[in-house]
This record gives sequence, C-alpha cells and structure tokens, in this order.
Amino acid sequence: MGSSFQKLIRVSRRLPGLFCCLLICGVALLPAAQVALAAPLQRPNAVRGSALTGQLPHQHSAHYLQLDTTERDAVINLTLVYDPYSDPNLLGSVNFLVLNEDGLRQYLAGADAKVVSIASGSPMQFDPIGNKLQGAFRDSGRGKYTVIVYNNAPIAVQYTLFADGGTLTDASGQALSADNPVATATQATTQTMAIPEPAPINTNVYNAVRARRVSGPLVSKPDRRYLSMEPSVRDGKVDLRFLYDPQDQRDITGNVNFWVLDEEGLRRMINGEKAVDLNLATGFPVPFSPNRNELEASFATSGHGPYTVVVYNNAKVPASYALSIDGGLLIDQYGQTNEAKAAAAEIAALANKPASVTTVTATTPTTSSVPIPAPVDASHPTTPTTSFFGVEKLAGALPHAFQNHYMGLTPDRLDGTIGLTLDFDPKENQAVRENLNFWVLTEDGLRRVISGARPEDVSVAMGMPVQYGVDRGKFSAVFNASGHGKYTVIVFNNSDVAVHYLLTVHGGLLADETGLTSSLP
Repeated sequence: MGSSFQKLIRVSRRLPGLFCCLLICGVALLPAAQVALAAPLQRPNAVRGSALTGQLPHQHSAHYLQLDTTERDAVINLTLVYDPYSDPNLLGSVNFLVLNEDGLRQYLAGADAKVVSIASGSPMQFDPIGNKLQGAFRDSGRGKYTVIVYNNAPIAVQYTLFADGGTLTDASGQALSADNPVATATQATTQTMAIPEPAPINTNVYNAVRARRVSGPLVSKPDRRYLSMEPSVRDGKVDLRFLYDPQDQRDITGNVNFWVLDEEGLRRMINGEKAVDLNLATGFPVPFSPNRNELEASFATSGHGPYTVVVYNNAKVPASYALSIDGGLLIDQYGQTNEAKAAAAEIAALANKPASVTTVTATTPTTSSVPIPAPVDASHPTTPTTSFFGVEKLAGALPHAFQNHYMGLTPDRLDGTIGLTLDFDPKENQAVRENLNFWVLTEDGLRRVISGARPEDVSVAMGMPVQYGVDRGKFSAVFNASGHGKYTVIVFNNSDVAVHYLLTVHGGLLADETGLTSSLP
C-alpha cells in the first residue's frame, strides 16, 4: 500500500492540478480497487447490443436480459418480434416483462411477475403480420432493469428484441447479436455438427454416474451437492432445468437452487469467495409457468469446460431435487445422487458384495432404466463404473437410397414436451431436402408399421423445415408425450445421395440398439 501511494505521489507531480487532485483523492479507494481488479470474473460469452435475438426451444422457457438505459429519465421503447408468426398457439403465449431491481427481488422471492413488472408487450395496432409486441416505460434513474422474454406455447420460438433508448446485455450467452444473424447461424450449425473430444473427468471414484437427469435429497440448511458438468458441443449452449420439493414450504422459495461455476470460479470459491458472486448461471423461475417449483438457466460454454454445478439448500427444512440438462451431461463422482446410489447397489449385487453407499429411494422418476454394467474386478477397486442413462444426440450415415435407422426415444418427464431437430449434410441438395426426414411412432404405431402400415399414416410427428433462426435449413418437430411410454424415431433417406445426419432431442433420451449410429454424450 505504501509503495503504491508513493508511486501515485510521484506521478501526480507531472499531471495538471485538477486531475492530480482527483487521482490523489482516489487513493482512499485503492484497497477495494485492488481486490476488485485482482482477478475479475470473466464473462467471455456476454452479448450486448440494442437488438438481441434468441431461441426459446420449449414451453415455459425464458431468457433474462439486462437493460441499461442510454439516457437518464428518458422513455425506453421495447419491441419484440417472434416466429413462427402464423401459429395460433403463440397468441398471448410469447411476450416480455420489464422488472426494476426491487421488482426482480420480489419476483425471485415468489411474487407474481405480472404484478411487480413495470412494463409488458402489447400487440401493435397496425402490424400487418401480427407477430410484434411493443412496450414502453420511463426510466427513473435508479439502477438497472431486467427484461424477461418468455414462451408459454408448446412449440419452439425464435425472437428478436429491440431496445430504443437502451442497451440489452445477455451475460449467459444464450442470445445472439441481431447485427449479423446469418453468420452466427452458420457458425452455430458448424458447431452442432462437430463431434467433440471428450472432456477429462475424475476417474478415481467407484460410483461415477453420467446422466442427463439426476435427483437426490437435500438436508436442512446448509447443504450442498457438487456435480461435474460436461458440455456436448464446444462453445455450445447448455440448458438446465431444476425441480424441487416440497412446494408448500415458504422457506424453500429462493433458498433451494443451483450455481454453475467454471474452473476459475471453483478455485475462487475454495479460497473463500462467495459462489453467488462467481456463478455463470443460476436457476430462475419462468413467468406464468404452472410449476412454481421449477427453475431454469441457460448459458454458452467456453470450450469443453470442465464446469461444476453446485446444488444447495439454504432453507431450514429438508428438500429434494431433480436436475436435468440439455446440451451436456451431469456427472456425479461422489455417490450423492439417487442414480449413483442405485448404480452402486447394482454393481455391488453383481460383484456379490455389499453396496458401498446406502440406497435412497428416488423422490422423482428416473429418465430410463440403467443398463446392467459388467462385473467389477475386485483387484482394481478404484476403477470407476460409469452408468449411461441415454444421450441427446445420435449421428449416423444413410449412404444408399431407401435406407432408414430406427432409434428409441424415452421422455424425460411425465406428459412433457419433446423437441427433435435433424441436421444433415449436404444441405443444399434439393433431392436430399425432398427425400430425407424422420417420423415419430408410439408403441402402437410401431406395431402397426411392423404389420404393414405406412409410417406416415400412423406417426405422431414428422420433421418440418425450419425457416428462421440458428436451426434454419434443418428439420424440426415438437410433440407432447403421453406418460413415460417409449417412442420410436425413424430417420429415412429416399434419395440416391449419401447423407450424414445428426438427430438431437430436447426433453428426452435417444437410444440405438442396432449400433448403426454414433452417440454424442
């Protein structure tokens, strides 16, 4: 501190009087400034601009954007444009809300977002298309604002939000700048088709479990669970959904949640800093969702990680949770989850020895049955056995005409919404675009196809060309699953052109028992 002060004094002798005075007066703030500048938290994926575009892939999804006004006490105008504009399900289901800092605190504590919001979108009277919403409010000069763009429709939505008189910021990287959407979409397509190198994980734990959904108990305050997170795509997008119980305990609201930390954030938390100040993403409620105990978060990854997900309970009562992920895998290396305990019990039974952890009954249904692992070699007790619950991506090739691949599809949750996206190469070939697609069949539909029925006559969903957004040019379908029943997806190619494809599911798990495809974790 002394040497820093002397350097400032020496520099001040060379500066004009007023600037010299300001510099010396700022010395009193030097210790705090040194702490703040020592290791600033990186936000490499933050996106800023007067217009941001994004995708809300499923029902009850939302994006939280920061709004900074460019002029104090001015009127701020916000305009939301969404697609597909011709779908009647979107009317009244896609909109935005503006919250000030106090309103955001009340909303996170359980208040109705519509009651505490200061502005919302209304249809433009003379809009010939009918897919534009506009709202305005006057800046009070008191801090920052939060804009929540939400989708309560049962289909995927692409949106662009314009701010007149302000700058929008997405610190999580889930939105994109609207200045160059074509280049961004091309880049995203390239990233999706790339097969990532597996990220290194800790292999010194016996009961390591890799899954797209994990669940477990949380004892009363304070309690934390540490999970590793491995992105599926380099520099891709990850979506997390968090469900907790009980719902009728007021102390639970706002006190049971999760944080996502990168390596730097984890190191700083271990050194004593607060995780709440270091996290890249945390769970937020979705406006008007019927599931008040459901939180979600999205963020853009940097490289392949690794990342750590910290599930915590700061309430005075015990709770339980279920955490699911799209765009990656959750890894329990310490036997904390119900899935890890179940896998340990199965492995112990196969090895004819007691389980190393106590089995706990899951409070929420698991996504699918755990495959039977190979017996454990007792001479190598430190070698982990990893249990797979399914994958969200399958890649394959259809080199000849009238070929098809059959894949199993299991929903993540009871009566949930399932989204499927088919990317393929070559994209610009007209024969491929007219003859490549997929069908989704129920168990009864599959039996009828085996008996001779045409798949197109009994399918519950079929891919449709995507016209806008980062998935433009791909085929996409959304349907509502009934219960946890299994489905079959048939990817077919009726052209004479060899095709490579990538099938991605949101809200479920894909499985291929034929070995004709390659799984992307």
